[in-house]
Parts: sequence; C-alpha cells; structure tokens
Amino acid sequence: GDEACEKVPIRQGVSLSRGGAYDLLLLTPEPVWMRGAQASFSPSVFRRCHAALAPNGIVALHLDARALPPGRFASIAKAFAAEFAGVQVWCTGAYDWLLVGSATEIKTPMDGMLGMLEKPPVFRDLARAGLQSLPEVLACLVCDGKGLSAWLKTVTPESGWQTMWQAPQTPFAKEKTTLQPSALEKNRQWKSEWVLPGELDVDVYLAVLDKVGKSFGARVSAVKALDETAKGHSDTGLEAARAAAKINPRDALLIQFSETLELEGRRRIKIGDFKGALKCYENLLSFAVATARSHYGMGYCLRANGDNEIAYLHFAR
Repeated sequence: GDEACEKVPIRQGVSLSRGGAYDLLLLTPEPVWMRGAQASFSPSVFRRCHAALAPNGIVALHLDARALPPGRFASIAKAFAAEFAGVQVWCTGAYDWLLVGSATEIKTPMDGMLGMLEKPPVFRDLARAGLQSLPEVLACLVCDGKGLSAWLKTVTPESGWQTMWQAPQTPFAKEKTTLQPSALEKNRQWKSEWVLPGELDVDVYLAVLDKVGKSFGARVSAVKALDETAKGHSDTGLEAARAAAKINPRDALLIQFSETLELEGRRRIKIGDFKGALKCYENLLSFAVATARSHYGMGYCLRANGDNEIAYLHFAR
C-alpha cells in the first residue's frame, strides 16, 4: 500500500530523533551473512527505533532466511524482544520472516484492516503477493512474544561472526541448517486474540475469525509440505501441499512450493527430459492455482510426447 500512506524518506546514516512520532518503521537490512550487516541487528538500533515511535507505532524488521541459522535468528529475536513490550513473529514466505514490535501490547481493530484492503493500492500490492483476503494475511502470523520466549529457551544463540564464517558452507550441507518455516511450529498462536472487532458487526467479525482459523490449518499443511520435501520425502510433501490447497490454494508458502516445482519442470525441459517435466507439471496442477505458465508447460510436454489433442486443450486454457 505504498500509495495509501504518507512516507518520509530515511536516507542511510540518518539519525532517528527521540519522540519522532513515526507510525511505522520498516527495517529491511542486508542478509545476516553479508559483511557489515551485524550493525543492523544491534540492540542500539532497536533502542533508537523504539524511542522514535509514536505511542501506538510499530517497528517491523524483515529477515532474509536464505542463509539464516536458527541460532542467529534466536539472538536477533532475543535482542528485539528485549526492547519492545509487544512482539509478533510473522512468516510471509519460505525465506521471509518479520519481527514486529511495539511499545505496548499489539491490539488491532479488524474494521481498520478491512478498510485498508478496500483501498485499490493496498489490494493491488496484496494481489501481487498472491493473496486476496484478510484471513490469508493473518495466517502468516506464527506467534506472539510468549511463544517466541518459549522457543528461545530451546535454541542456542549464535553470533554474527559465526554466521558469516559458516555461510559459504550452507549450500553444500547435507541437511538444512537454515531457519525453516517449521522452526516455531510448536509455538504457533492459534487464537487471534490480538484482533479486535472495532466497530465491525459481531457476526462479520466471527465469520472472518473462522476463516482465519481455517487458513491456519492450510498454513500448517503447507509448512509440513516444505518440511517433508526438504527431508527428501517428496510424495509426503506433495500430499501435504494438496491438503493445504483444499483449504487455501493461495497460501504464501504454497507459492514457494509451486515455484520450486515449476522451475524443476523447466530444468527438465531444458535437458530434454519431457516425461520428467510432464510429471512436475501434473503435480503442480494437482494443488496450485492454475496459471497460463503451468498450462503452457503441460501442453509443451504433452506435444513433445506426441499427445497433441490433450496438449491443445492445455494451450487453449
């Protein structure tokens, strides 16, 4: 919703004045393994952001998890949670995490959220991310500060230098050593008690919360799909993805799962393995929202295998 809010540009090296009354501070630092990134996650940065917030303002810290070990995430989250009274953890993609903090406990009226979604710029940005409704957005919430504190007790914090040193080894590790969407699954917050009705009709409020609960069910299955696939259990992962798609085919994690399958299909086409590529596109269409690209890939593989009639049907779609 960039066009729906007034923005104040903050250049590199700017000093946030105490009492600056910012409603939102969005921090998007470089990945933790890059040189010089450690300073972006220091307690002093979080302290300055806290001091510059409006009374009900929030700070959102985006974390790129492509080479982010659970231990390093734990150390950053611990420092972040120590500064803010209200904390939430969001997983908006397989490699995208958000830490949200506020000076007070986070409570948000649902009527305000729905009002924002009615603004064309906001809904357009939401559609670009593959989402179409408020329950799909709220399903990206993992836990609040209590759940985060419980998880932190089970993880050994890791320093920034240790992360930088081990980062080159990450792509070659036999097992996943980076933060996975399933990491905080045991601490998931199932009830959306932080969402208030505001001036919304009670029946509408309860109906939306019911859809949020169903979207949580889809998210759990999508997390399982990614987790099982990472372990090499592709069939079990595909079954979980189909279960998630029956509830919410537009879950943010399913987008990652479907993109992985599509890229594998393209790779197999490139090397001439049309039967293998056909299997990828069959699996993709069995759970993902059908796109022109997936139908074209399916038709391309069918035509290469001599099945022109069915290929034509996919091209037509």
